[in-house]
Amino acid sequence: MDGFLTAREVLSSRVECQVIDVFDISPATVGTFDVTLFLGVFYHLRNPLLALDMLAAVTRELIIVESHVTRAEDEDVPLMRFYQGAELDGDPTNWWGPNLLCLAQMVRSAGFPRVEVKCYPEFRTRRKRLLQRLGLRKPPRKRLPDSRAVVFGYK
Repeated sequence: MDGFLTAREVLSSRVECQVIDVFDISPATVGTFDVTLFLGVFYHLRNPLLALDMLAAVTRELIIVESHVTRAEDEDVPLMRFYQGAELDGDPTNWWGPNLLCLAQMVRSAGFPRVEVKCYPEFRTRRKRLLQRLGLRKPPRKRLPDSRAVVFGYK
């Protein structure tokens, strides 16, 4: 929130902050937008495809989805791993680990016919090392073969 408030002040923006559940988002509640950012939320939702559908309804041109992704043995098949407990980073709010193909196809099926995917396999490892150096997180017991990805969905 501090970053949002600082950016709003520095840019002299009239943008408003709304604390709202993603499943309550609709054109009637928030309006529509040229660009929608969905950053670091997808894998925390029990129903991520429904969330993408809700966001598609308020997005006129572009959605940017940043998410945890899991490397699958067969990257030619859309797959999503389910985390029932705290298997992913010890966080019980992490539910899903789609592979790149799955995440891209979910964005496409939500109403974005053209998608571009960018994968950042090093991001997770660098972030963990930095947090460990700062003493903010214990080292993981085992490293899961995954990364971060950004999917750009265009209408």
